[in-house]
Parts: sequence; structure tokens; C-alpha cells
Amino acid sequence: MGTEAATQNLFISDFESLKIFIISCLENSGSSSIPFVKSACENATNLQQLMYLDSLYNATLLNHVSHRASKQQGKSFLVTSSEVFQLQQIKQLKELADNGKIHCHLPVVFGVVCSALKISPQKVGKMFLFNCLRTILASIVRLGKIGTIQAQHLQFGLQNTLDNILTTIQEQEEGVSPH
Repeated sequence: MGTEAATQNLFISDFESLKIFIISCLENSGSSSIPFVKSACENATNLQQLMYLDSLYNATLLNHVSHRASKQQGKSFLVTSSEVFQLQQIKQLKELADNGKIHCHLPVVFGVVCSALKISPQKVGKMFLFNCLRTILASIVRLGKIGTIQAQHLQFGLQNTLDNILTTIQEQEEGVSPH
């Protein structure tokens, strides 16, 4: 559920319920996306595996809003990264996207870009979750539910929560992985 829907349906009524909502979003996003981010990072030079991961992630998205958002965010990130970094791995993924061979979902693109930038798979998960946190907080600020200072305070206060979520995902990942 998105932030706007959560506020309209009164799931967010005070600061504590807002914090619970944010943590729930991070847990959901992390558990569904981090395995794909890490796998894409670890397999960034294997184009067949990347196409498979992107297709598999495409199949996991159950609603059209998250489906469309993931592809738009992934394509934007890929185009920007391709122009800024000019690295072969990123260019190859963009070529797949330009030829319609990949959906360009954000978790896969994020993993590949981080690999091309030599960021370790261990750090990539936290970076992805941090990006999710910033996106959630930005939408809450845009809706006028909190101010920018409160958002920064929440962001700082949730740092340990990101680590806890990653630990839980890693423990769950040992049994199931999109490899």
C-alpha cells in the first residue's frame, strides 16, 4: 500500500503509526527486492542471468502500479547511469533494454550499476534499502504529513532498522534465492 492510500484509509494517524508504516514498507520492499539486487550485482556480467532475473522479478509484481513504477525507475536509473558513468556493463544492460530484451526493473538495474561501480554485494543491500527509505520519506513530506526536519530525524533513527531488516532477509535468503 502506498503512502497516500495509507493516510486516506487512516492507517497513518500519528507519528508512531507513521513509523510502523515506514518499517513495514521497508520490510516488504527489502524482502521482495534485495535478493534480486544482490543476485544482479553478483551476476552483472552474465546477460542471460540478468534477463532471467528481470523476467522473474517482473513475474513477482502483482499490481500494475508497482510494476510500472519499478520499470520507470529502473529505466531512468539505467539511462542516467549509462550517460554519467560510461561503463561497459551498464552500456550492455542499456543495449538489452533498448532492444526490448529486458523490462529494466529497478532492483536488477540497481544491482548491475553497483557492480559496475565496484560496490560489494554486502553494501548494495543497505544502499537499496536506504534509497527506499528516502523515497518513502520524500512522499510523506510531499503529502504534508511531516516536515523535512522530522523526515531527517526519522531517517537517522531508522538506520539500525535497516541493518535489522537486512539481517532478517539474509537469514531468509539462505533457504530461497532467485539464483
